[in-house]
Amino acid sequence: MYCIHCGNKLTGNAKFCHSCGLEVVDEKPAGDNAVSQEIEPKEETDKPNLPNEHEDDALVSEKIDIKRKTVEQNFRPAVVYKRIANFFLDLMFYYAFALIVGVVIGVMGFADQLTPVYDKLLGAILYYFYYLISESSMDKSPAKFITSTKVIKRDGSKPTFKDYAVRSLVRVFLIEALSFVTTKNAGNPIGWHDSTAGTLVVDDPPKHWNK
Repeated sequence: MYCIHCGNKLTGNAKFCHSCGLEVVDEKPAGDNAVSQEIEPKEETDKPNLPNEHEDDALVSEKIDIKRKTVEQNFRPAVVYKRIANFFLDLMFYYAFALIVGVVIGVMGFADQLTPVYDKLLGAILYYFYYLISESSMDKSPAKFITSTKVIKRDGSKPTFKDYAVRSLVRVFLIEALSFVTTKNAGNPIGWHDSTAGTLVVDDPPKHWNK
């Protein structure tokens, strides 16, 4: 080991340079500290990555929520008379559909096997699939072609098959029709099958609140 001031060679355990008198500094601990200082910041910088990822997820979620609220504020749900027309027109189309199925069951000789309970159960199943098949394949039921309305998600995108399945399932409960009476916005109602599935029934093409 040599003196860092004058370059004189030092003895093994010397605490002062015999040439210039400068105190000898033990560099080994400093070196160890330097190494530990290099490693520790790396460990510290690795830890905040997880919170940053969560912050990114929260930011994406916030943007989606803002987009959804913007769509709800901009797109005006179909007016109440169109929703009522959709209900009664689809009811007529459903009865026609059920009549055809009933004729087929009669021709096949199964009509006598239908008890009142099975008859109501079959009616509920047909009612479910009437809306599920028509809306999932065309984004609208037959009545909505007449009233020029369609179904969209609240973020403005096309509903998924799962969304239509939820809508159709909620419709099976007859009390669901009361949701149009109890809704806050009576002029542009949103039924329980809409709110449950996260969908809206709007004009086709959609209209905005300011129009």
